[in-house]
Amino acid sequence: MDQSSNSIFGDNKSSPNSTVHEQVNSSNKKNENLSTTAVYISMDGKKFELRELENRLKSTLEKCKIKDMTHVPERMKRTEERIEQYEDENRNEEADKERRYHNELKQLQVLNEEIASKTAVFLSKTINKLGSSELENRLKYGLERCKIKDLAEVTERIKRTEKRIEQYEDEGRTDKAKQEMDYLRDLEQLQRITDEIVLRKSAQTTSNNDDELNQKMCVEEIVENLDQRRTFHEQENKRADQKKLFDDLVHMPCCAEKTTIELLTHFQQRLLEDCIVEKTPDSITVKLEKLQDQVQREELFSERIKTYFQDLNRTIHNEDCSSTVHILSKLLKKIRPLDLQELQRLIEKTKKAAALISDKDIILLVGITGSGKSTTIQFLTGAKMKDTLIEIAPGKFLEHITIDGPVKNVGLNSVTSSPLSKSETRYIVPVTVQLQGVFGQHETGEIILCDAPGFGDTAGPEVDIANSVGVMEALKNCKSVKILALSSYRSLGDRGQGIQKLAHLLINMIPGIEDRLYGICYGFTKYPLTTDIHALLVDIKNSKLDVDPILRSDRAFVTVLIDMIDKTKHDAEKIDPIHGNPKSLIKKLKHLYGIYYPEEVFRFSMSDETQNTILDQIQKYKLSIMCALKCKDTDLVIYYLKNFKVLNDFIKQNSVRDAYEDSIRFLSENIEQYCTDMMRKFNRTVASQDGLTDEDIREYKTAHDYIQQIQSLREHLGSKLVSAEILIENILSEFEKRNFMLKEQALYSSSIGIYLNNFHLLQNSFKQLESHYIKTCKDFADRFESTLIQSVPELISTNEFKQIAERIFVISKCSPVLNHHLNGKVEENYHDIIKLILQHLNSFSEKVNSLLIKITLSNSDIEILQNYMILLKTAKETSSLQDQISKYIEIMKLKDNISIQTIKDLNKIYDEFIIKIIKYFNEINLRIKELFEKNGKHALEDVEQLVIQMEMIRTLPEIESKTTRTFYHSIQNIRGYMQQWQRDAELLLDYQSEVINFVPLKRSLLRLKKTEWIDRICPGTYDSMMRHIREELEEHADQLEHRLKKLDFSLKCPQNI
Repeated sequence: MDQSSNSIFGDNKSSPNSTVHEQVNSSNKKNENLSTTAVYISMDGKKFELRELENRLKSTLEKCKIKDMTHVPERMKRTEERIEQYEDENRNEEADKERRYHNELKQLQVLNEEIASKTAVFLSKTINKLGSSELENRLKYGLERCKIKDLAEVTERIKRTEKRIEQYEDEGRTDKAKQEMDYLRDLEQLQRITDEIVLRKSAQTTSNNDDELNQKMCVEEIVENLDQRRTFHEQENKRADQKKLFDDLVHMPCCAEKTTIELLTHFQQRLLEDCIVEKTPDSITVKLEKLQDQVQREELFSERIKTYFQDLNRTIHNEDCSSTVHILSKLLKKIRPLDLQELQRLIEKTKKAAALISDKDIILLVGITGSGKSTTIQFLTGAKMKDTLIEIAPGKFLEHITIDGPVKNVGLNSVTSSPLSKSETRYIVPVTVQLQGVFGQHETGEIILCDAPGFGDTAGPEVDIANSVGVMEALKNCKSVKILALSSYRSLGDRGQGIQKLAHLLINMIPGIEDRLYGICYGFTKYPLTTDIHALLVDIKNSKLDVDPILRSDRAFVTVLIDMIDKTKHDAEKIDPIHGNPKSLIKKLKHLYGIYYPEEVFRFSMSDETQNTILDQIQKYKLSIMCALKCKDTDLVIYYLKNFKVLNDFIKQNSVRDAYEDSIRFLSENIEQYCTDMMRKFNRTVASQDGLTDEDIREYKTAHDYIQQIQSLREHLGSKLVSAEILIENILSEFEKRNFMLKEQALYSSSIGIYLNNFHLLQNSFKQLESHYIKTCKDFADRFESTLIQSVPELISTNEFKQIAERIFVISKCSPVLNHHLNGKVEENYHDIIKLILQHLNSFSEKVNSLLIKITLSNSDIEILQNYMILLKTAKETSSLQDQISKYIEIMKLKDNISIQTIKDLNKIYDEFIIKIIKYFNEINLRIKELFEKNGKHALEDVEQLVIQMEMIRTLPEIESKTTRTFYHSIQNIRGYMQQWQRDAELLLDYQSEVINFVPLKRSLLRLKKTEWIDRICPGTYDSMMRHIREELEEHADQLEHRLKKLDFSLKCPQNI
């Protein structure tokens, strides 16, 4: 357990700081806190105060000789090691002593945890719900605890502590930084208690102006009435602040700043008790976790922010809304050092004030915060003033001068003052004073008094910047400016530091002040009536300035001090708002010579603290822009850059401008580099043989959309911002290069397929590419048409079957590459060419029909048939064509295409052609048969031409073999009929016949003579037949000769003659 319970408010560690007033040297001081006023009841009913518990802790620490609780864990560890060593050495007595010491250390931890627990319970009550006496006791103890004598020191200590924290964090000394954070927490709690007491006392003082009825009220009623008055005024202001925060949220993108404001407004609403939507504890936890994630993602995390989150978890758990709001406000300040929206509002109000004083003679009240500018204006308007004492702690009072009675000058409604050295004026406020009301009816005219925020203002850097920027804008259009410079006795200091600050304020405002001293009047506030201001100033010069070479070297101080001495020699304007009369000062101001051409004279500068805040905000902007760009959170980049530009436009400092331009340069360079990297990666993928994947295109599309989205940055980056079109142009350029390279490759190349597939996928995501893709497809379609399709009809008509097959093969290879991109044109052409070649080949079969209807074929007809047959056979025997046709048919079958039934392959076309010829041949054979059946052997005279036809047909390729049987069977029939004629002739030559009838014989021989052609088909058939008949005739002649020789041709046998 650490010492988180040992702070002056019971929830923080004390901080051993280096300064005299802030360092806590003893453990006693380290363990005291304001919560010691809280009383608790133990189990046995005995009362214990936290102080008693802390004293017990202190005494135990001293007994154990331990400096503080941070050393306890290490001490326990070493003690445990010694116990083990003694036990190993059997040194039981020494081991028992160490155990007792270890138990004492444990008791320390238990006691520390008890203090922390009790303190957490006590602090769960918010400050505004604590009683006044309890608050005063806490304040008294806190002042003693921190050794603070004057409440004015609190603000300065807070600033110094914050600076030390930054130094420790820069040096990486996290332990020291944590200690300082704990101490800062105490100081801020002290400041909050003080503000709460002052607020209550102010309300009580106001109530004293009411009628005597309040005095008759009981104490409870008075307290309740005071609380109601205070609460109403306070809540109205807080509601106004709430509205500002809500307005700021409207156009703010999701970020740590927005989530912090959302949480802040939620808890502020709970404090105001007008929460419209009640968030559950779970939703608050989720919101807080979201904020932590955002802080991590936006790289805002630091040890201080880590501490803030730890405090938030505690205060939210304890339902301490007031502390939660306070911590969230600090966290918001750390995340967003400068409230730019508030700055804009302040400057806008300054512009309105500038319009009121344009071309007017004004009197500007100048002085450091707390010098009494607002009170002086109230006094100069003639308002009745009174002095009040506000008791902020027992025996501690603050003087505060307020208006006694109703406000008559409406301009004073915007002029407020505080009993603390804390600026209430947040922007320049002009108040017009009618001189008639001051001097009487005889006096006419008016003076315009301008209440401006104090320079080096405690109200925050926003007011200081608005003061530096806005007041200058307001004054530059004035006709003239008179200066009423106020010096407060409270800020005088023992060495005239207050005068020195005022001098620097004036010299920074008016360069060359030596020539403008005529326009300055000095007023002195809060000085005792007995104080001789002139003598005091002379004493400062003699005792401080003249003997101190450092002060003497400060020319501004010397110049202003001497001028103040001169102008107070006879009449120092000691301002007494309660008992004084404003007439003398107004007369002096009226006759004071004004500074003309203020736009050329005045210059305003900001405090070092404000400059540091600006530098811090600049650094936050730069880092936030870098982080948002890395996360590609365009809305956040735009938000920060827009705010950066607004800040740059307001402040107009070289450092801000350079930082803004650095961010512009960073954005443009990184966005350009991002584009370059994306294009290189994309181009490598396009050049590969793998093709683009959906993920590749999504990534490139995301890059394009991102660059398109950040075009809203063009307002800031101008021409330095790359256009999203560069990514489109890169695609077109890269694809143009690829297209040029692909012109030398075949259309079925996989590279072309990858190229077109890539293009197609891209144009689906980038509509700008659609027309380019269509044009590219058209170019490939034209190339496809010109190189593969146009010459196909000619190739078919010239029967270049091998080339046709090659062309079909190439087209089929192109189909998977081009078909999808050419809207199915490749496949369509593929089908058309197949159909065309088949149609061409089928045409031969159709043409042969016109020939085969003839009764008799001529030689030219046979030649045509032969040519057709050769072409069909060539087509059939062209294996590549055969393969392509077969492949086509298989494809059509797979598609279950009905038209496949009408498609014939090459073999079928060829076979059908042959069948037709054979059919014609068979028809001739049938005619021969019919002739013989009809005319018998007498048909021999008519069949020769038919046989000749058959012989001609048989000259065709493959027909001879396919018709051999039919042909020779027919010839055999013819021979049979010839043999009948032969037998008839032989019968006529029968040697037994004494008388031969030569007329029939002659007729038979003549008919046989007409079959002489058969020897062409069956050589020797006719000759053999005729030889046989001749032999028969010869034999018959021999027999006749022999018989004739035997005949008696004498007159004896006249019958023989």
